[in-house]
Amino acid sequence: MTERELVKKITKITWSAEQLFGIQNPKIIVTGLRDRYKYVDGKKTDEITDKIIDGVIPECEYDKVSVKIPLDKNTLTEEQIKQKVVQVRCKNLIGRYYGADGEYKLSASADSVEVIV
Repeated sequence: MTERELVKKITKITWSAEQLFGIQNPKIIVTGLRDRYKYVDGKKTDEITDKIIDGVIPECEYDKVSVKIPLDKNTLTEEQIKQKVVQVRCKNLIGRYYGADGEYKLSASADSVEVIV
């Protein structure tokens, strides 16, 4: 099997949060919230499709993670992040690895987000 064939197989595997982080439902300390835009023919449009939560997982030596959340399921706001340290849990967090620049990177998504008080 060639390296290219191996990369294709690896990028088709979906991993659970427990498989990725060793924790079933990890807490994420939020460091940022940003928009994800729709692309048409390789060009960015003005249409926002999702939110991306950037953060770290304290139980995993503060590994960095970015999680895509559907726009209509995001309950987190920029104001909350600016006011205090915000922790969240993501419902049905999954991830996939993808090859970029000769290395593997993680793409994570979840059905929704819950702010932990």
